[in-house]
Amino acid sequence: MNRASALLFCLLLAVCVAFPGGLVAQEEHGGHGAESEEDHATEGEHGDEGERGEEHEHKNSIAVFIGSTQAEKEHGERDDPQFTIGFDYERYLTKVFGIGAALDFVVEGHREAILAAAGVAHAGSAKFVLAPGGERIRETGDWEGIVRLGFMWEFPVGKVHLEPTLFYDVTEEGGTWVLGLTIGKGF
Repeated sequence: MNRASALLFCLLLAVCVAFPGGLVAQEEHGGHGAESEEDHATEGEHGDEGERGEEHEHKNSIAVFIGSTQAEKEHGERDDPQFTIGFDYERYLTKVFGIGAALDFVVEGHREAILAAAGVAHAGSAKFVLAPGGERIRETGDWEGIVRLGFMWEFPVGKVHLEPTLFYDVTEEGGTWVLGLTIGKGF
């Protein structure tokens, strides 16, 4: 990881540690940790809305990812970071679990694109991602299997949500770090 990527990672980690208020506030008001009388009333009046939780006003979310991708080489070396843009979709199944898909494009380097199906677990403002899929190799045009492991921290800002994002893609040749910001909207 170069200095800029390491600095960005440390900054994102510091923000997550310094502002965990979303998780605490939700637990105090009957969010993820416990069901309140209000949750039961909402469920009874509006069908399944009580199951989606306060943070999921909608059943779907689309997002754009902007960041960098850095592949690991032999002997612990890494490629230069490459600009990456991606698109994500998530369908909330419950207030804790969702499923979706991710499509990322890398401007230069070994990897050209990834396509993965995602399972997402929500814990307050934190999101944990497990996404099996494939990466398209630029030189050959072949698709190779990957498993994406990820962590995101959601910050609601008006009608959108900002999510500092860290992924590690387990590949046949080692691993790839993907670091950036996801900007999404529910519908």
